[in-house]
Amino acid sequence: MRDLYLDKKRDLTKLKSQSITLFPSKKMSSTVLTNCPLEANFCYYLEFDDAIERYESQPLGFYYQLDNIQCSFTPDFECFCGHRSVYYEIQSKAQAKKTIEFKRHFDSAQNQAIKLGKDLILVKEDWIKRSPHFQNLMQLYRCMQVQYSYDFLNRIKTKLKKDKVLTIGELIDEHIELPCIYKLIAEKILIFELSSTSLCLGSKVFWRKND
Repeated sequence: MRDLYLDKKRDLTKLKSQSITLFPSKKMSSTVLTNCPLEANFCYYLEFDDAIERYESQPLGFYYQLDNIQCSFTPDFECFCGHRSVYYEIQSKAQAKKTIEFKRHFDSAQNQAIKLGKDLILVKEDWIKRSPHFQNLMQLYRCMQVQYSYDFLNRIKTKLKKDKVLTIGELIDEHIELPCIYKLIAEKILIFELSSTSLCLGSKVFWRKND
């Protein structure tokens, strides 16, 4: 089984590419080095996906066969969920134009990944940057460092237990600030559908169920 994998991982620190991007990961408690800004953008989704316990950029690659030739493939990410892991490959719009040859290689790599007991999933740029979901994730992530008190949490809970659903603007007062509300949404204490509309004072939120 070991012979199916490359001898070592790609070292992005040795690449002289201006596209190398740093992502400050809170889930990993470290800075994640990615091959390009689009891959760093995908990290927002990994950060907010509760099923993903940890993830790795440019994991150990593997070999696959195409036309009786041994080729190598390094996924952009490996995400660990419990006792299993999943590979992700990020495809930009420019890469998507190389459809035929890319698909042949990707399909072969995908089949080999399955033999290794892992899924290999292709994620396209349009999906990553879909609006307003992507913009909302970035907005929430910027507020993850915000601190709030137990009294603040109780004040929000009391308001929503009474009125069930309120706009963010209706929650704000002299004791409740917008960044703290965004932090509660990021922690899924306040529920807001990220794909519906852009976060704003008119966005409707409610307290999480069973709490």
